[in-house]
Amino acid sequence: AQPFTREITKNDSVALGHTGNFGYALSGLIGKYVGNKEKSTEDINFPKGLSFLRDSTVSITITMAVVYVLVAIFAGSEFITENLSNGTNSIIYSLQQAGSFA
Repeated sequence: AQPFTREITKNDSVALGHTGNFGYALSGLIGKYVGNKEKSTEDINFPKGLSFLRDSTVSITITMAVVYVLVAIFAGSEFITENLSNGTNSIIYSLQQAGSFA
């Protein structure tokens, strides 16, 4: 990810160390070929009704809720209820875990 960080900051004084580095580097590579440097995500006119999605905790909760609910569906309600959630409905438990994750 360092070549992309260097390109943005114009120097080597900042380093990025995160578990998401592979995804960041992949996004940078994709953006290098299909992106437009003249346009920035900061220029997007975001509807005021959806401005709550700019909060990272909300976005992470929603993303993880989708992941956890899909996993719960594939794992099966019975398995989750008996082994993980102490009797709580599997979907409700999945949503709770998404909130805890965020």
